[in-house]
Amino acid sequence: MIIKSVQGETFAAEMSEVRSGKLTKSNKLIKWNPYIDNRGILRVGGRLSYSQLPERAAHPAILPKNCHVSTLLIRHYHQKCNHQGRHISLGTLRNEGYWILGGQRQVSKVIEDCVVCKRLRGKVQEQIMADLPEERLTEAPPFTFVGADVF
Repeated sequence: MIIKSVQGETFAAEMSEVRSGKLTKSNKLIKWNPYIDNRGILRVGGRLSYSQLPERAAHPAILPKNCHVSTLLIRHYHQKCNHQGRHISLGTLRNEGYWILGGQRQVSKVIEDCVVCKRLRGKVQEQIMADLPEERLTEAPPFTFVGADVF
């Protein structure tokens, strides 16, 4: 119901064109060969109709990029694949049946904001060495500054 609602708000004109069967070149979804399934969800068409993949993987549901639902889905599947990175997160998302327009950029934005990923992929810090003590810089005979631990 949520996906249907988001698609109805965002792709109302495109869905009416798909229902009528007359896609115009101005339709921004034309390159994905969209169709509406029996539940009323706009899905990616393509050449995988006879594959052994489940329908959700062969024909994922189309979602807009700047949508809160899309962001929540990206976060969920990014955590589900253990913060692996953009390609694996996007692949997991598409395998589960969601095609987000501009998905690579959206997944990258979510990963940039991910606290776990910031810690894992953070810049390695270098410690600045402290000044040497005076005893190590002055000339003195051997064993002048020696400490012994007599326990």
